[in-house]
This record gives sequence, structure tokens and C-alpha cells, in this order.
Amino acid sequence: MFTGVSYKPCSENNYLPLLQIQDITIEETDNQETKSAKDALLLWCQMKTAGYHNVNVRNFTTSWRDGLAFNAIIHKHRPDLIQFEKLSKSNAMYNLNNAFNVAEEKLGLTKLLDAEGMRYFVCFGGEGNGLQAG
Repeated sequence: MFTGVSYKPCSENNYLPLLQIQDITIEETDNQETKSAKDALLLWCQMKTAGYHNVNVRNFTTSWRDGLAFNAIIHKHRPDLIQFEKLSKSNAMYNLNNAFNVAEEKLGLTKLLDAEGMRYFVCFGGEGNGLQAG
């Protein structure tokens, strides 16, 4: 559940909107395990990107910087839209633009991020930024 958008300064003139994700506890009756919504979303992302070359989703910040995880999730569901094998880990701006443009133009998802904005996530790599799981 998204509880709102806050703006945190990355530098004097640049601000990045950050989605604050509220913890929601989900109880599973089979094994009595309790997970937060963030943990459940992280697990879903890990399952969807498992097996993709150079993709290792461990958090909601650094794991997404090169754009490969975004492309892997789209490719997992619509392999006709992404040529994942042609993407390079070293070309983050292209990867990010590719994923965000495909999501907007082909899947009808509103673009909330762009490749330029993703570079500011480096400023918020620590806990408490509303994006890290657990």
C-alpha cells in the first residue's frame, strides 16, 4: 500500500519523489508465517527475476540501478516486448529508458520514474528512505 509521496533533497537543487510504503502484515495460515507487504513484494520480484543473467534483486534500491531487473520483470510476462539477451549491465540509462518506455507505451502503465531520476537513488541507499525492504 502506498501511503503518499515525499520529497527528499539529493542536492541543493534536485529533489526526488519517494513513495513511502506502509507495512501491511499478511498472515499465512499454512505455516503461520507473517510478512510485511514490502517483504512480500521483494520476494515476488526475486521469484520473477530468478535465472535472469546479471539480475540479483536483494533490495529496492541498488538492485534496480542498472535497469536489468525492470526489463526482466517485463520480459518474464511479455517476452515479445523486451529483447533481454541484447541488454548490457553497463548501459544503465538505455536499460532504464527501455523498461520505462515499454511499460508506458505497450503496457499502459503510468511512468512514475525516468532514467534520469533513477540516478538520484544513489543518494538514498540507506534504511529509512521508504524504499528498502525490511
